[in-house]
Amino acid sequence: MVVRGHEAVLKWREQLVELSQRCDQSGAMDHLEYYLGRRAFARKRPTLVLNVCKGVNRPDRLESAVLLYEQLVFGVASGLYSADYHGGIRTVIAPAELRARTAFAAGAHLLQVGALLVHVSYEGEQCPTQVDGDRSAGRWRTVRWAGIPRPISGYLPLESSFDATLANMGKHTRRNLRYYRRRAEAELGVEFVPRVEMSLEDFLEANQSSLNLVPDEVATDRYRSMGRLKRPLFCGVRDSSGRWLSLIGGRRHEGTTEIVWQINRSGLPRYSISTVMRAYLLEHEIAEGTARLAFEGGTLHSIKHAFVTSSVIDILMHPKAVRTWAVRQLAKRTFPERSFLRDALTNPDLVWSDW
Repeated sequence: MVVRGHEAVLKWREQLVELSQRCDQSGAMDHLEYYLGRRAFARKRPTLVLNVCKGVNRPDRLESAVLLYEQLVFGVASGLYSADYHGGIRTVIAPAELRARTAFAAGAHLLQVGALLVHVSYEGEQCPTQVDGDRSAGRWRTVRWAGIPRPISGYLPLESSFDATLANMGKHTRRNLRYYRRRAEAELGVEFVPRVEMSLEDFLEANQSSLNLVPDEVATDRYRSMGRLKRPLFCGVRDSSGRWLSLIGGRRHEGTTEIVWQINRSGLPRYSISTVMRAYLLEHEIAEGTARLAFEGGTLHSIKHAFVTSSVIDILMHPKAVRTWAVRQLAKRTFPERSFLRDALTNPDLVWSDW
């Protein structure tokens, strides 16, 4: 079953949450409305490929789901489907041993119904070449595909105390987290605010003063997204005069706190405000009983070296009848900005196989 469109996909929210819990992927679909509403997906149509087991003497049962996004060109469906790139967490919902097969089957089905290109990603190390499937079936012979494994920095395990968590990090990182926090407290009189309450105007002002400035419309979306989450994380660090030095936003789910964005005030290089915020955040989340701290898209901060890493498999698929060079040209025209998908499709060394 293929479900297309924002509202149609959201109707499956409860079933998707229940499915993710059954498949040991708790939290993956908990904030579906928030993720579908992100500005980055404004020109994409969410699409669900569902495997529903029809019941004779019982209700129908959702067995697996694949969430992709179809690129819209001037509001028209293009037949180009891509996954949410950040780790594949919200793409394939299925038992671990079936994720590779589920991903491939969903992509192949979309190609059968007219897709020109499908990008699916899932957590795991098993490529479709290792999946026990019926390769003699005629429908598989129409597919050309490529698999790309990539490591991702998954999460930082939080121990029972701040010191125990820092013990898993390098000496330099431990020193900086303690030193810059003490310095900011002594010289700037900083305090950590676990639940920030501020107006949109104040938030936009903080964005304008930040090192990592984003357009006002993106900042507005970040601010409003905090109200769409059931368990948002919106905390900050301010100095003795009440001036915000750092703000951080994200979500909490199933023992995990996931950071989505951070704002750090410019003009304070000697205080390493980003490090100060991380020191406070670690201590606060440990006190809250959080087990894992994750950063959507990863982090450049040195704490990344203490992360538990995991593996993601990206699958690219297109109909065999469409030449790969034509798919490359289409990608260049449709994805003008540099992205994983565009770079992968235009990579001349990418090995394609027929199935």
